[in-house]
This record gives sequence, C-alpha cells and structure tokens, in this order.
Amino acid sequence: MKNLNKLSLVSLIGFLFFTSCTRDTISTDTGNVATAPENEFVWKGLNSWYYWQKTTPVLADGYNKTAKFAELVSGKSADALFYSLVTDPFSWIEKDGAIKFPSAALNAAKKGSGINYTLFKVTGTNYYIGMVNYVTKGSPAADAGIVRGNVITEIRGERITTSNYRDLDSDMVTITYQSMSRDAENKIVFGDKKAAVIVTRNVNDDPVAFYKLFKKSGKNIGYLVYNAYDANFDSRLDAAFLQMKQDNVTDLILDLRYNGGGSVNTAIGLSYLIAGRENSPFVSLKFNEKHPDQNVTYKLGNTLGGGANESLNLSKVYVLTSQGTASASELTMDGLGAYIDVIRIGGTTYGKFVGSITLYDSPDNDYISKDNIKAPHNHGWTMQPIVFGYWNAKNNPHPQKTDDNPNGGLMPTFPINSNDYFGTLKEFGDENSDIALIKALQEITKQTTSVAALKLMASSKSFGSQSERNDPGQFQFFGTKNTLTPNGTKAHLDKF
Repeated sequence: MKNLNKLSLVSLIGFLFFTSCTRDTISTDTGNVATAPENEFVWKGLNSWYYWQKTTPVLADGYNKTAKFAELVSGKSADALFYSLVTDPFSWIEKDGAIKFPSAALNAAKKGSGINYTLFKVTGTNYYIGMVNYVTKGSPAADAGIVRGNVITEIRGERITTSNYRDLDSDMVTITYQSMSRDAENKIVFGDKKAAVIVTRNVNDDPVAFYKLFKKSGKNIGYLVYNAYDANFDSRLDAAFLQMKQDNVTDLILDLRYNGGGSVNTAIGLSYLIAGRENSPFVSLKFNEKHPDQNVTYKLGNTLGGGANESLNLSKVYVLTSQGTASASELTMDGLGAYIDVIRIGGTTYGKFVGSITLYDSPDNDYISKDNIKAPHNHGWTMQPIVFGYWNAKNNPHPQKTDDNPNGGLMPTFPINSNDYFGTLKEFGDENSDIALIKALQEITKQTTSVAALKLMASSKSFGSQSERNDPGQFQFFGTKNTLTPNGTKAHLDKF
C-alpha cells in the first residue's frame, strides 16, 4: 500500500491572528515586494497541492510575481492570506503545530466535557437548543447527571445564540439542561430546568460506544454504535466484530449518526469486516494535475490488525445516518455501495468527498516533510488544504447539490427528520424509543417490534402524516458538534 500522510476531511471556521516575522523580499513584474516567509509558504504550498488550483485564478502559476499579488498579500497574516486564497469550506491552517491527530497510544484520553450534541434553531427566533446525542462514560457531563436525549437550553444563564454556542466546548461552562418526553398527543414535554458546571478534563471517549445483539425472527442482529474512525481504538473495533462472529450475526445495523470521520485505514478495515472481498478495489484518490503520481487505489483488507480475520461477508448493511454523518463515514458507505446493498436510515449525510494532507514549510520537499523545516521557514504555521477527491470502485458519481439536497450528501433510503428525536431518545439500544433503530429492525425482520414502537413510528413525520406531528416541527437542524468544530469532520491516512 502506498505510504500516505494524514489526509483529512474537515469543516472549519477560521480564526485570524496577526503574526510578525522577519520578512523576505521577492521580485515581481513591478518591483520588489516584502513577503513574510509564512505567506510565501501559504501561496506556494497551495499553488502546488490545492485540489482546485487550476480553476483558482489567484493560485495560477506566476501570480505571486504580479502587482495584484503584492496587493493581495499586503498587511495579511498567514491565516488571513490562506482564507483569501482557498475556495472551499473544508481547508484550514493552524500555528505552532496545532494540526494534530490522535496519539498512537491505545485509549489515549482527550480533554473534553463528554457531551456530543446537535444544535437546532427554534423557528421564529434567533436562539438555539442543543440535543444531547450521547454522553461519554466517566466524563464531567456524566458526573453531572446529563444523559442522552436531554436538551441544553442555556449557557451561563443566557439562551444559546450564534454568539455563544461555541462556549459549549469551553474549559469551564455553566449550562442549563432539561429532560424531554412525549405526551399522549405526541407533544414534547420539558422537565424541570437543572444547572451544571462543566469543567473539562481528560476523557477516554471510546468510539466503539455500544454493541447489542437482537435475536428476532430467526435472525441474529448486531447493533453497533461507532462514533469516530479513531485508529487508536482499532483493536476495540476488531473485538466488536470478533464478538459478532461468535454471536453468529446474520444482519448488521451500523449506527454512524454521530460519526464525523477519521482514519481511512480504519474505514477500509471496517468495510472488509462487514463485506469481505479481500483485495478488491475500495477507494481511489485523485490529486490535482501537478501530482498525478500520488493517485492511488486502496483495496479491501483487514487493516485493523486484530483477531477478527474473517469477515461477516454480508450482502447488505443497515446504516443509521444524520446530517452530521461525515467524511470517512461517507467513504465507508460509498465504498461498500460498489459491492453490497447499503440501506441508509435517517438523515442526508454531510456531503464531503474530498480530502487533504498536512503541508509544512519545507520547500525542498514540496512542503510535505515536517522533518526538513529550516530557518526562516520555522515559523510554526502548517496547512491542511483539500488536495484530492475520492471515488468508489465503480467510480460512481457523487450526489449533486439540489434544493432537496443542498450539501450533496448521501440521501437516506428511509428518511427520518432529526427533530423527530426530540423527546424520544433514551440510552443506545432501546428498541422502543429510537425510531431509526426501530425502522432498521422492522426492515430486517419485516415485523414491528412492539406496540410502543408502532405507536412511536406512527407519530413521526417520517412514517405518518404531517398532521400527526406537533411541537417537534419548530426545531430546525443547525449543526452537530463535529460539523461545528474545527477539524470536527475528518478522514486521514497515516504516512505520506
């Protein structure tokens, strides 16, 4: 397999910081222009690697020798210049080695609150509420008594707005949260307000969050909640499939609703353990015209390195999705779709079929070596621009952006509106409350799971008429913790 560096798919809102540095002088057609080494790195690195370089006029060969470039770069910090050059919402730049991926240590803890959330705008207002998608075990949020299905309504005693929602991920924040349920008329009932002071600490957020075996209609149905393609936990993912082999799983429900992406190697291994077909083409990467030698196709195989060497060899997989299902999650579904039936239940996915690599200011190595940075290029800036697109083995086209699919994501086979989860979510694996899980079980068994489940499904917009829905319609999806966080949606390969 070709050696690749950390390739990532990310969404970012950039933060601008002014940085001063000794400035170099470069010659233009109209005279000399003083340009900081980091700004020269930004332009030249993007000129070489940016996926859309050919169609981006300010990155055309020789543009950095023109008076227009001198005007463009004047007074700009490296990050300000970067964001004036790129044309996509996924590329980003950071200073002082901030572009990092998980450490190599198994169970490596990361600082956080333990809350994974989705923000919804309250229709007709300028404020938002946050649905708690899940809470990491042993986290500050878990200690505070917050559980899946709760809703966050205030930050520091104020309603949530676009001005303060990022404070949800502060090192210390006071939040107001409430429980939710549905009454007999399917209206949302909010519980009493509770306040919690959340102080972040190192949390072991195991992405292999939950596994349960359902035995129904003569089938052994595995339900796996997988929240990030984190290579540090490959052994845990492998162990889950080893357990499924021991459980003689005949059907798989893979819950990727809260999965923003991660290691493509892990995606390859996961897909192999689902569908088999070892050594079959899985995903092809295509770089810009300056780097055709980097184009590569990866094949299916057990890249997890554990004991689950035998695949489940399924011909169909049921995947629970949301608008926060992104990147390597989409790659998994797209890649598997060339070989088996992928039944998607939930929301249209995030819609990102491109990726990036980390660029360093090492011009002698075409900006890809972090070990050959020499003065004056040791200014600390690194970039993560989009540099490739990817396709499955059949080279199937990606979804087009339309009014019904504005992000161009993978659309569900069975749609479920994300606000239908209000007042219905309990702990993972509850087959009487989670309408996406209920639908997957129904499709596999061709039977309704219970009277309670049937009633819940009938009251949902996805399965009943519009008149049967009440209060949930007032909440409009805004974003998930992953899609609203820098580097929150990603797919990377280690070694370039």
